[in-house]
Amino acid sequence: METDGGGWTVFLKRENQSQLENFNQSLQERFNRSWTEYKDGFGSPSQEYWLGNEMLHKMTVSREYAVRLDLEYKNGAIHYYTRSSFKVNSEATSYTMTYSGTSAGSVSANCMTTYNSRPFTTYDRDNDAATGNCADSRGGGWWYYNCRYNNPTSVYKAGLNYTCYSNVVVEVVKLQMKIRPVLCDATTKKVFLNTPQCGSCGSSD
Repeated sequence: METDGGGWTVFLKRENQSQLENFNQSLQERFNRSWTEYKDGFGSPSQEYWLGNEMLHKMTVSREYAVRLDLEYKNGAIHYYTRSSFKVNSEATSYTMTYSGTSAGSVSANCMTTYNSRPFTTYDRDNDAATGNCADSRGGGWWYYNCRYNNPTSVYKAGLNYTCYSNVVVEVVKLQMKIRPVLCDATTKKVFLNTPQCGSCGSSD
């Protein structure tokens, strides 16, 4: 992905499903998947897509990664949010996700606050803080805290109803979440994906 200098790996992609021809599941089923399916990944990078929790873990424990959320609203507005450090821990921790570091973007930080340091939940593995299972009641799988906010894997109808810690619900027609190795030399905009080095630093940070 060439966003902001490139080097990104998309791990979640949502878009207008009426344009998709080869995604055979129903609207309800497409992201309402089991623990194993979210572990292994599903979909197609050219359509709707989940990279897989195990791959996210292996990538983000190998070196430092940044994370970016991109949203396109139904009214045409485009927004984003980034954090400079992102990690998905092992399956033994239920793929607990953490982020930290500097932030930037036009989206409220609350779009990500609720799932920092949360384990992953699916309909067959309940790890959220709610009384019931958020994945079962809201659909999809996610690093749920409660069942109210931030559900980018919910059923996409005319769009995704998305809210960031407020009573304002926005309709999102496209959503992507992506990661890339932290650039140790921002001026070069170069990422060496097969080595621990980047830019001209020659270090593993």
